[in-house]
Amino acid sequence: IGFGLQNIVNNFISGIIILFENPIKVGDRIRIGEIHGNVSKISARSTTIITNENIIMVVPNADFINKEVVNLTYNDAQIAIDLPFGVAYKEDPAHIRELLVPMAKTHQGVLDTPAPDVLFKGFGSSSLDFVLRVWTDTYTDKELILKSELYYQVFELFKANEIEIPFPQRDIHVRSNLAGEPLPAID
Repeated sequence: IGFGLQNIVNNFISGIIILFENPIKVGDRIRIGEIHGNVSKISARSTTIITNENIIMVVPNADFINKEVVNLTYNDAQIAIDLPFGVAYKEDPAHIRELLVPMAKTHQGVLDTPAPDVLFKGFGSSSLDFVLRVWTDTYTDKELILKSELYYQVFELFKANEIEIPFPQRDIHVRSNLAGEPLPAID
């Protein structure tokens, strides 16, 4: 009974701290551990979160005090969404940026300010690696939908402009048997 009451008191005190400090509030988009969703209710013992899959998660208030909580909409409802992609080494990075920034601006869910941008991330093993960064305040709880819509647009834009999207390539070297013995059969 003592341990059970200890958890109840811990969650109750944590609920009071949450209500006074306001690290989270109803409507915030948060991430705590593997849970990612919108805060729908804060009570004395627990907080209710609705995930993207419309699943209700009831999280003890002590978790918000003891664990790392990422509040994506603490200051305002604008969030950045990154879309990583790669192109072949023969492509011009400046041309990639010239194509993608105007395309991203045409999507109704992408904000004009801060403006979309294409960041040159580095040189990958098979590709030039980029990140298309866009900002939204309407797709904060539908990131995957916005990413999907933009990836469709990127694919069509690359196809229309003959931009090559590479795939990993490997070189295989076959060595001969120097001893003169027959090589084993490969099935």
